[in-house]
Amino acid sequence: MLAEFKKNFPPTARRAARKRLRKAGRRLGCVRELDVSLSLLDRWANSDLARAAALTEVRRYLETERTAAQPKLESAAQQVSGTDFTTTRTRLEAGFRPSTDCHLRLARIRLAKRLKRLNQQYRIWRKTRADEDLHLLRIRFKALRYSLEVHRGLYGNRATHFLGVLVAAQDALGQWNDYRHLLAHVRETAADANATPKTSKSLAELDAAIEADLTACVAAIESQLRPFFTKDESRRHEKLIASPKRPCCRGAR
Repeated sequence: MLAEFKKNFPPTARRAARKRLRKAGRRLGCVRELDVSLSLLDRWANSDLARAAALTEVRRYLETERTAAQPKLESAAQQVSGTDFTTTRTRLEAGFRPSTDCHLRLARIRLAKRLKRLNQQYRIWRKTRADEDLHLLRIRFKALRYSLEVHRGLYGNRATHFLGVLVAAQDALGQWNDYRHLLAHVRETAADANATPKTSKSLAELDAAIEADLTACVAAIESQLRPFFTKDESRRHEKLIASPKRPCCRGAR
């Protein structure tokens, strides 16, 4: 929200609020990632009893990490509560100033930039097939989705389908990212020199199974995204963004 309306707030107050919110977000993200990995591990535990030794070891590792991360959760809560945050928020609100620029124009520019970056990142990923580029594609989808949600009222029902596609893509990419983190935790557990040969073998099998699921997930994502990035669809997206439904207030004067 601050990014969409950054010109409406004084830079000093906006940067202070953004810094505090980002710090809290990073700490919450760390805890959330561990909680999701534990949840995914429970699904494997219910369907893959043959790898019980590996699942037990990974769970022990994740629970230890989660306990260690608890202070981050408490710190994040402190970042967005208490008198310091109240002061930061009050200064931000007090500094708000209405924009003299056309809101429709600013929305079009912001959304068009986010759409362009998304299209560019998709082309990069199609060339490299790198996890890092797929991760950036996920971020580009998220940025466009949240920006469209902010400006949705300008576009009416025409934006509903477009937004739904963005949400579905972000969900699919988010699931891929969650499994990617779980695989990393499995490999961190396997790096423990104290693991028995039986457990090490079980961990290697679990690693291979998750890797296979990730490969299938990427293939499904590619199939899901391909229609979104066709030339015809891209032109429709650009046309939608360029033509808000709400009339310009200046034109009504």
